[in-house]
Amino acid sequence: MAFEIFPHLSVMLYRIMRDRPAFLRWVFLGTALLIFTGTFLEQWAVGLFYFHAWRKLPLFYKIIGPILHICFMSAQIHGGRVCLQISSKLKKEVMELRLKSYDKRNSGEHREAGALGNSESELSLDLEANMSSREIYHSADGPPASYRQTAESNQVHLP
Repeated sequence: MAFEIFPHLSVMLYRIMRDRPAFLRWVFLGTALLIFTGTFLEQWAVGLFYFHAWRKLPLFYKIIGPILHICFMSAQIHGGRVCLQISSKLKKEVMELRLKSYDKRNSGEHREAGALGNSESELSLDLEANMSSREIYHSADGPPASYRQTAESNQVHLP
C-alpha cells in the first residue's frame, strides 16, 4: 500500500527534472524495486489471510477473490516492468551524453592542435546533426576505456 505512491512521484520528477537523466534513472530503478517488493509482500500477506480464513469464506469470495487478486498483481508487475524499461532508456541516454561530452572535449583538444578548422559552434552542430552515437563511439580515438567497459558490461547497444 505504502509503495503505491512511488510511481506517481517518479513520473512527477520525470516531468520536472527531465534534464537530469542520471538522477531519474536511479529514481525509476528504485521505484521498480519498490513496486516488486511491495507486490511480493502483498502476495505474502494476502496468501496468509486466505490460508487462515479459507474455511470461513463464502463460495463467491473463494472464486472471485483470487481472480481479482491475480489481475491486480499482474497490473503491479507490469508497472514495475515499465519503470525498469524507463530506467534502461535513461541509462542509454546517460551513456550517449557521456560519449558526446567526451567527444566534444576530445575534438576541442584536436582543434587546438590544428587538426580541425571548424569553429566550436559549427562543431557542435556537426555532432548533433550529422554524427550518430555509433559514429561517435567508433571514432578514431574513441571514448576512454572506462566508457567502453561500462557500455560493454551493461550491454548498451548504441543506435
